[in-house]
Amino acid sequence: MERTELETDIFTWINKVREDPECLVLALEGRKLRFVEGTTKMRLTESIFVDTNEGVAAIDEAIEFLENMAEQVENGEKSYELLSWSDEAAANTKLHVMKNCA
Repeated sequence: MERTELETDIFTWINKVREDPECLVLALEGRKLRFVEGTTKMRLTESIFVDTNEGVAAIDEAIEFLENMAEQVENGEKSYELLSWSDEAAANTKLHVMKNCA
């Protein structure tokens, strides 16, 4: 079964996060700056906004998850929440774990 470019990109990012969960924390911190203070509206361009369900709270939750995952990686533990799905997907698409989040 051939994967789409989007699926391949998703699997690549999952593998990056598996190896270095903190690589996305800075990007997420930057994403928080796009929100209109005190609202759930995120700025996409100077004049275009999207209304999210949770706003900054969802990003904070994701950052906390990634930081906890980073601790597991440092301690030699595996985060099975990401591993079980992406291992199979990576094997199917012959993707390799990426070491950097660039």
